[in-house]
Amino acid sequence: MAAPSPPLNIAIDDGRTSVAAGDPLPYAITVRNLGSTPITGLQVSQSLPAGLTFGSADSAGQARSGTVMWST
Repeated sequence: MAAPSPPLNIAIDDGRTSVAAGDPLPYAITVRNLGSTPITGLQVSQSLPAGLTFGSADSAGQARSGTVMWST
């Protein structure tokens, strides 16, 4: 039997209500562990919308094939 999934809260926000072509668009992805057990080996991925050009990622995020990935 597989272990139950940890209770996580994941939020993605760009802080914008509108954007013009060429504007930089920083995204913040926040992952919160709502449980009492530490989580290890977590991988988070975010697909990039069509037409978006990747600039950079913090916390060792890596961009590949239209997706940015982070690992703990």
